[in-house]
Amino acid sequence: MTGSMTGSDDKSQAKVEAVPEKAAQSEAEDAWVPVGEIMGAHGVHGDLRVKNYNPESPLLLEVEQVYLRQGEGAPIAYRVRDAREYGPGLLLQLAGCKHRDQAQALYGAQICVARSQLPPPEDDEFYVVDAIGAQVELADGQVVGVVEGFRDYPTVDVLVVRGDDGVRELPLLEPYLVSADIPAGRIVVDHFFELELEARPRRRRR
Repeated sequence: MTGSMTGSDDKSQAKVEAVPEKAAQSEAEDAWVPVGEIMGAHGVHGDLRVKNYNPESPLLLEVEQVYLRQGEGAPIAYRVRDAREYGPGLLLQLAGCKHRDQAQALYGAQICVARSQLPPPEDDEFYVVDAIGAQVELADGQVVGVVEGFRDYPTVDVLVVRGDDGVRELPLLEPYLVSADIPAGRIVVDHFFELELEARPRRRRR
């Protein structure tokens, strides 16, 4: 989605106004799910060009509020004034975002929604955020790790699995993912040890 903002020479208005309460404080116990990313400004009125991580999902066209995360900061809530399709992505208008320089300042921000805003998944699907904390095991029951996060890549989503020997990225596709019982907190995998271990950061010598 992208949002519209109007341009102005008044630098005192360069900051986008957020919803009064910060999302991370008002909904601290809810999980934040990344659904898109701000790719830049559109036009002179501050509209935002947005990459929708799931182009088939209408979610960003329907929500009344989104949460923007910049860097390592906590997500902050913004009201959505308008959202519409634009080329391969979306255009989003955020309340209080009226100028092009405001839109440019939001470049690269990740657009999140609260887990509670997502519709129920289909019977054969699950949200990767719900897999965090699940036990990962082989078909014979051998436990190989625990899901501690997820990452989005252009071609595939992966679960970040920490085992006794380190961290691996588990692609959510065959032949690696065999089955997932998310309510039971159990994911069955194959070819797990063929996946490359992440390099561990080197300790600096004192």
